[in-house]
Amino acid sequence: MPVRTVYRDIDTLTESVIPIYTSKGRGGGITLMEHFILNKSLLLEKEQDEILFSLQSLSATNYPQIDDILLKMSTLFQKK
Repeated sequence: MPVRTVYRDIDTLTESVIPIYTSKGRGGGITLMEHFILNKSLLLEKEQDEILFSLQSLSATNYPQIDDILLKMSTLFQKK
């Protein structure tokens, strides 16, 4: 997956009111801000779909533990 696609997906998550934190260097990566709780009622169905699509894109890169997060978000949004 091109790096540009990952950056676009991160932007999509950020635009969907999900606070993303990135850190560079060894051991760095992309995480949610600590203590973040998603209120799904604030998200339109289209935004929920965009979030899931972004997570699926990260899954294609073998990003650590992304499948667990994707499963949780799919369950939260009641989409499988």
